[in-house]
Amino acid sequence: MFISCRLLCLLVIPILLCGCGRSAQHARAQQSSDQQPSGQGDDKDKDAKRPGIDTIPNLIAQLRDSKIEKREQASKALAAIGIPALEALRKAAKDSDPEVAEQAAQLVKSIEKSFDQLLADYGQYDLPLPPESAKLVRFESGGRAVVNDKLMPPTHFLGFQLEAATKSNPALLLVGTHKMRLDRHTPVEIVEPKAELVKSIDVDWRDRSTFGLNVGLAIALQCKARGWNELAEELWTASALPNW
Repeated sequence: MFISCRLLCLLVIPILLCGCGRSAQHARAQQSSDQQPSGQGDDKDKDAKRPGIDTIPNLIAQLRDSKIEKREQASKALAAIGIPALEALRKAAKDSDPEVAEQAAQLVKSIEKSFDQLLADYGQYDLPLPPESAKLVRFESGGRAVVNDKLMPPTHFLGFQLEAATKSNPALLLVGTHKMRLDRHTPVEIVEPKAELVKSIDVDWRDRSTFGLNVGLAIALQCKARGWNELAEELWTASALPNW
């Protein structure tokens, strides 16, 4: 079930608190850490058994199988995949077969509800959400290295602009759960929150001040909080789930 993905996220969220520097948050993180050993291995075992996103088309087709056991297996597998299966499930929810359409619609509702719950859990840990005035921006995060005598193109990542650059200070961004003061020469571009934006960023990028899942998880949830559902789902899929 997709709930196993949620539980894995909840094991990650306390780790993010380590960079926030608040004593109350540290206490919560320590309490969660004390509870991890017995359950964390179980979550890893479940994750290892979770079907990959490349199985989605076959699982959608399996919803039409004449055997109820096969249909139930497909439904459970799609629920376990979660957000990456949403696009295919939304199409299946319009299928001419009423049983397929109903099952797909139920799965869509369940997965979306789980994402909403993750956002609520994120808020309970008092992790940062950008203020409404903060614009979504794309900034240069790396690249421009020479590989095999060729200059590589720059790479980019996303954040929320807390302070615009001035003559005396570079821009201040919220990237994941951390505030970052950029170098004054780093280009920053205000962008529209569209799903295709994910294709233009380096989803594997991580700054030394951020935890591995911090960036993908936090920005996806921050975009979800803004109501940018399509972008949030794309970020989640590209940044987090394929690596779990």
